[in-house]
Amino acid sequence: MNNSLVIFFKNKSLFEIFDEIKDLFEYNIKFIKSSDELKSLSRNILEQHVVISEKTIRNLNNLNELILEKKPITIYSLIELINISLMKNKFIEQSDLTIKQYKLDINARVLSKKDLNLKLTQKEIEIIIYLNDSNKNKTISDLEKDVWGYSPKLETHTVETHVYRLRKKILSKFNDDKFILSEENGYKI
Repeated sequence: MNNSLVIFFKNKSLFEIFDEIKDLFEYNIKFIKSSDELKSLSRNILEQHVVISEKTIRNLNNLNELILEKKPITIYSLIELINISLMKNKFIEQSDLTIKQYKLDINARVLSKKDLNLKLTQKEIEIIIYLNDSNKNKTISDLEKDVWGYSPKLETHTVETHVYRLRKKILSKFNDDKFILSEENGYKI
């Protein structure tokens, strides 16, 4: 189950239905019965999750309302609408990641700093995110296993080649040779 949350506001019967079939979907559910309880949730929670009230499904991040015009609606259609809304939130959430003094737009695959933009490949994005998410240096074997899915016993220079080319692109575009550091015990950002 992921961190996505669907909040059922004043809709106990629909919450109970979802509670019974919660194994069918990949998000958490919560029932809130009062306006005060809903208001007490942080704005951050309300902006990143879906709220189902008696009349609407709302993605409060965009403040767009998806009104259920076709009534009755099947449970599968409702789950599909919720999943679409959560995917939109995840897409928006992934748009910009700050790494050092750079912005990484995962969806557009662009690394930027001030007015300079560098187009990256999907694998380069994966390398950057993997190294950024770690508090310690990552070895070539770590990258082979976790980014490429290779067996650590496989003899290849794929990692070194990709990291070398990525570092070269960043140096060329941003004149930065310290974005990805290469040390004795691995790579780090």
